[in-house]
Amino acid sequence: MIDAGVITVDLLLAPESRPGDLRVRRASLLNERTLNLMDRLARSLGSCREVVPLVFSLCPCAHLVTLDAAERATAGLAEDERRTVDGCLAERALMLEALLENIRVLALDASKLVCVPVQADSLAAYAKARAGFSGVIRTLQGFNLVTGQVDEDALLEAHRLIDRLTADCEGLLASLVFGISPEAFLEMTEPVQYAAWYGTNASTVASALAYRYHALPAAFGALDCPPVPQPHELDFPDFADEMYHRLRNEADFEAEPVYRRRPSFTGALVREAGHPLVEALCATAGQSAGTLLAARLLDTAAFWAQLAHREHENLPALPEVYTMRLPDTCGAIACATTARGLLTHASGFRQSRSGLEHFHAVVSPTEWQFAPEGPGQQALESAVRHLKRSGAGVDEETLRNIIRLALFGLDACVPLDIRLRAAGRSDTCMK
Repeated sequence: MIDAGVITVDLLLAPESRPGDLRVRRASLLNERTLNLMDRLARSLGSCREVVPLVFSLCPCAHLVTLDAAERATAGLAEDERRTVDGCLAERALMLEALLENIRVLALDASKLVCVPVQADSLAAYAKARAGFSGVIRTLQGFNLVTGQVDEDALLEAHRLIDRLTADCEGLLASLVFGISPEAFLEMTEPVQYAAWYGTNASTVASALAYRYHALPAAFGALDCPPVPQPHELDFPDFADEMYHRLRNEADFEAEPVYRRRPSFTGALVREAGHPLVEALCATAGQSAGTLLAARLLDTAAFWAQLAHREHENLPALPEVYTMRLPDTCGAIACATTARGLLTHASGFRQSRSGLEHFHAVVSPTEWQFAPEGPGQQALESAVRHLKRSGAGVDEETLRNIIRLALFGLDACVPLDIRLRAAGRSDTCMK
């Protein structure tokens, strides 16, 4: 199994800390993900399409779709040509994978934060749906417009499979996430409606988590970063061009992306920024951890509605696979919407000491969210301020829970490794 790394959270404890009475002096995080994986695989294997599900196990479809889009753009094929052939299978697969991943995060991952168990039958139903989605991934792996590898029967079957899994997800959303229909959740436009939902609907993990955030200060986990542009926005071509050239020329940019010299954030809050409920919550609490959760819930309901072909005035723009060809470097860049935010694959040629070499760079949403001085660091510092203002020490379990609550909405695609360090010591005193 390939080691994808971790996000390390370093908590420096104050000298007066004692077991059961911990106080944090300072906190920082470091993205220690294993980067340049695609570049390494491409050099050793020649092609890395077949191992994408192993490298990116949480969102393999998103990486496969974006990788293929970059290869098509390099060959001079537009995404409109692909959409004509596959009937927008790539976009529908992206939405379904995002929907399934959101259910996992909002039910299974969140249950660890609020100590609410998930019923065994619901877990089994989710596992069955996730396993069924592997059939869509196999179809995408076998589809290659550049080489003319197109199986129309397989494409049609993949569309039918997506329809069946979307129908199954309606029940999963009602039982695991919302406690009501996803359409009813999308109807919420006022914070009072949202509060009534999590205040009276304690049947799901997500509602319990929303109530947990309600009990914390409104600005808990707040971010102060601009959003990453979205593919449907007018300035996105400028963003994509800058991304490509910086990925090509700057060795560290893949791990520490910025836009217009500032860290930025991506994800559901960016996509749902125009929803009335999100606008109202941002007006009162800002870009807080609680607001991020509300946006993720709305995003989940919207993905389902779009897949189910339901018309709704509060749906965000459809996910788009964006590509840009850069013939001067025989390269291309592709961007796609995923559960966690904007995903980018770029490939081409660059000059090295040994001559012209091929490169393939990937910037996942986790790199944006956990860039130096970016959203993750800001949310972490907000949690530390909350602990200091409370004036009381906490035990280790509570401290770890508070940190995870602050970072939950940013949803790292690798584990969080929270390390507690005593003042004056460079090594970890508790893990």
